[in-house]
Amino acid sequence: MCIRDRVSTQSTWGEETKIQLLSDTKMIGLPVTFGYWGVRGRVEHLKLLAEYLHIPYNFRAYTTMDEWQIDKGKLLHPFPNLPYLKDGEKHICESDSIAYYLAYKANRSDLLGRTQDQIVNVRMARGAVEEFCNSLYAEEHTNKDTFEEFVNNKLKVHLDKLSKALGTQPWLCGEITTVDFRLAEALQLMLAVDLRSLLPWPKLRDYANRFEAIPEVLEFRISDRAGTRFLPSTRALPL
Repeated sequence: MCIRDRVSTQSTWGEETKIQLLSDTKMIGLPVTFGYWGVRGRVEHLKLLAEYLHIPYNFRAYTTMDEWQIDKGKLLHPFPNLPYLKDGEKHICESDSIAYYLAYKANRSDLLGRTQDQIVNVRMARGAVEEFCNSLYAEEHTNKDTFEEFVNNKLKVHLDKLSKALGTQPWLCGEITTVDFRLAEALQLMLAVDLRSLLPWPKLRDYANRFEAIPEVLEFRISDRAGTRFLPSTRALPL
């Protein structure tokens, strides 16, 4: 069972930001640091990947643009953005690059594909999943009645393709890859809005359940390390 140590809250411009530190005897190396808004958004699947790989991490949750602008100039990166990952002197931005870094850090390059053909397939799947996520996260979803219409009008074409690509495989590219963490987290948003939303796509519903049954995912979901809000309550903060 993972042990969570609390680090005292820090005050920045009158705002308190909780820093979370995860430590476990199974974990490898010193903690990395994720930075993002205090929502699940584009960072939760990276936290899930770190949990799966037993990489310890801190989470810096930003609550205002002022907080982010102060830290933005301190990142040792030519294109500072959220989410970011800090690992010592290495500062990495963009979620896809962070996922790659985590896989390499844990000596799990198989999560990016084992052969050249598989690597290409993973990259193609990543593009399809990102198109789906961009459509899903483009709007806030608070009403399951309007969400059904949104799914039919905006998401159905993506879900049909993803379901067909999945076929009888356990994971989108056969073996589990970094892409599955992104897709599974997005499907959780759909199910959180309406548990019935994936009924027309039973393969994807089974896929989502399969991912949630991974021991590290199960443990994370019931811990206080897991994010509670998928999206900002107001779009004053970007994803």
